[in-house]
Amino acid sequence: MDLTSAWKGVDVLIRALALLDDPPARLRLVGTGDAVPGLLKLAAELGVADRVESVGALDGPALVRELQSAAVLALPSLTEAESFGMVLVEAMACATPVVASAVGGPKYILGDGEAGLLVPPGDVEALAAACRRLFEDGVLADRTGAAGRSLVEQRYVWADQTRRFVELFRSMLAKDAR
Repeated sequence: MDLTSAWKGVDVLIRALALLDDPPARLRLVGTGDAVPGLLKLAAELGVADRVESVGALDGPALVRELQSAAVLALPSLTEAESFGMVLVEAMACATPVVASAVGGPKYILGDGEAGLLVPPGDVEALAAACRRLFEDGVLADRTGAAGRSLVEQRYVWADQTRRFVELFRSMLAKDAR
């Protein structure tokens, strides 16, 4: 993920982390970009630098391990520019509980909130509260993680997506042949 895009809301996540101090939560930033030094500086200004680690870009098995080890994945996007939120689907495929802003793709992916928690964009307190709920309520975390995994299996499995596209293309060809 490119952490350079201000609309990703990573600064909001760092501010929320500062509210998650009992017990103290940790944040692992996965991604790159020229905003990383500024984000780490913000963490230092808020007194949470010792709880923030930037691990750089990850893919393949390393990304899967990271997602599987996370207690929560947060995607605090600020605008509709978050058109899909692939990282949400990746985390959900790993049965990792997710929190995301109610914008764009995340709002569509999470829908009614069964597969993850939605918060207003830019709302530091709501983001911290949603993360805290998942940290403290293991039943909720397990339920949303399992629901996320199930949703991914229903909507986003490649074989099913391919079958749907083939059916769509065939129906289009059939209409053209008439």
